[in-house]
Amino acid sequence: MRTITKLWENLYAKLGQVDPECPQENKIIKQTMKPWRYEKQAEMIAEMLNVQDSVLEVGCGYGGLASEILKLVPVKYSVVENELMLNHSWEYLGDKVEYIEAEKIETLQDRKFTLFISNYCLSETPPEYQQYVLENIIKNCQKIFIIDYDDTTIPIVERIILSKEKYLKKYFIIDKIQTAQGRYFLYFGERKK
Repeated sequence: MRTITKLWENLYAKLGQVDPECPQENKIIKQTMKPWRYEKQAEMIAEMLNVQDSVLEVGCGYGGLASEILKLVPVKYSVVENELMLNHSWEYLGDKVEYIEAEKIETLQDRKFTLFISNYCLSETPPEYQQYVLENIIKNCQKIFIIDYDDTTIPIVERIILSKEKYLKKYFIIDKIQTAQGRYFLYFGERKK
């Protein structure tokens, strides 16, 4: 199953070396992964967690958000990313998290997690990958924290975004908040009982 879009393949080709001490100084990371947002997001997410909880983050990038969350609450944390970015996240996070290659996401099909996190990743993956995550992974999580594109921002994925929201409402009681930039939405909530 294809996991990376052409946009990300082009950006990853330009990524080069990432300093694990200061990954946010890398030009591509600074441009695409918005490290300055992670602290605020981590604070919001940490309020949803307890020490005994488990987190699955799909599309973790170099691990910036995971690092900030783990500073606030030491939960069991698993990250999913393509092989190149997993190598960078390993340099940054070390043994603090479990690493799963995006191409092997089906190994998570029956695992349960307290919280599912995705920052823009779902809309930026090929449709069949996004559909697999929605149908087989998210439903095993108790809570969600998803930031993704507004359907008017990227017309190519409008159909996929609409089906994602419909699917989330089927299994979760969600709140949907438009971000300050207006192009993205934050979906968060808990699984229906």
